[in-house]
Amino acid sequence: MVTKEEFRYRLIYESLSRFSSNLSRTSTFEDLRSCLQRDIKYLFDYPLIRFTFYKSDQVISYAISSTRCELDRIHMEDLWPLEKRLIKTEVPMVMDVLSEVKQNLPGYEESFKDRIVSVWGWNFNFGKQQGVLVSVFTESGKPFRYTDLPVLKITVENFFAKNLNISLFSEIFKQKKELEEALQLLKEKSDEIGLLVNSQEKIIVERTSELLHKNTKLVELSRMNAHTIREPLS
Repeated sequence: MVTKEEFRYRLIYESLSRFSSNLSRTSTFEDLRSCLQRDIKYLFDYPLIRFTFYKSDQVISYAISSTRCELDRIHMEDLWPLEKRLIKTEVPMVMDVLSEVKQNLPGYEESFKDRIVSVWGWNFNFGKQQGVLVSVFTESGKPFRYTDLPVLKITVENFFAKNLNISLFSEIFKQKKELEEALQLLKEKSDEIGLLVNSQEKIIVERTSELLHKNTKLVELSRMNAHTIREPLS
């Protein structure tokens, strides 16, 4: 007979497999946002969970509640207070003082803030100046379960890998676009130079023809003058 705990782990495993599969098919940050909004609720039953991917100066956050997932491209100075502490200390922490908890919910309604009783935070570092910040906001009757931590780690690893993949492709696409624009500019300049060269060649040909014509006239005039002067002398 399957126990309640075994059934729960089976559901978690199926949800994690589905999430990983859907995540692998995403190719943009917006696709990733939709995937998180659709699948995270089956893995973590909390009022709000926020994943923040950071890589050097690039910071992208996903705040997932029961009804929506908000995607924000921000700067390091725009991180929530808890996230700034996690960046600085890299030590997991928990807050259960309501005043401190509310400080970590900028832009949220007071009715929502009043539901939150604690916030848990981690900084999963994946190398120099890159990683994922995770903030889990819990409410009364739904505390954070330590059994969720292994699932959270797997989720974060997949989440980081996909964000890094999309980020690198975005950078490559941006560099490719910049290179194409530079090549197009070079082509336009080359065409302009070509037109200028052709124009100069035309002018040179015209001037050369004009000089040859004048030179011919001068030779003829010189001959006529020489004949006119020589005849009386003779």
